[in-house]
Amino acid sequence: MLRDDPLLTVAAQGDGSFISSTQVPGKTNLALAPARLNKAIVLTHDCMLDKPNVEFWQVCPLMPLSILPKPQQGDVRKNRIFRYLHLPPFGDAIPESFVDFAVVTTVAPAIVRSAKRLVSLSDYGRQSFYTQYIRWITRWQLNELACPVCGAEYNAALALPVRTE
Repeated sequence: MLRDDPLLTVAAQGDGSFISSTQVPGKTNLALAPARLNKAIVLTHDCMLDKPNVEFWQVCPLMPLSILPKPQQGDVRKNRIFRYLHLPPFGDAIPESFVDFAVVTTVAPAIVRSAKRLVSLSDYGRQSFYTQYIRWITRWQLNELACPVCGAEYNAALALPVRTE
């Protein structure tokens, strides 16, 4: 059911999450959208980040790999689950994690600008990110590819994991 009353409050919960709600006369607050503070990766193109007329940026949450069942963790490390991109740990700032492409969220630029940047992907990491994101959107299967010139076979899926270098 769509509502047209404005968002009035965002209340912090005891677990660090937030609940946004509206006040309807004669009724209790109605939850509209649960939210939580989380590490995230910015999806919005860098050429859009400095443009003042861009109202929202897209982000995906970074989730610790440990929240997944052990058997699934191995598949995530090999980037075999389309919706996830594996990320190795980065010092104490980021544990071994994954990006969940199924949870794209829009946020106001001020929210991201006020956050602390922890790390940027390397060129190799960006290539892995783009490949996995395209696989998620298109369901593109990475199979053995044959070079049209020499006939050598290449498994593109083997190049996906992000190196820790």
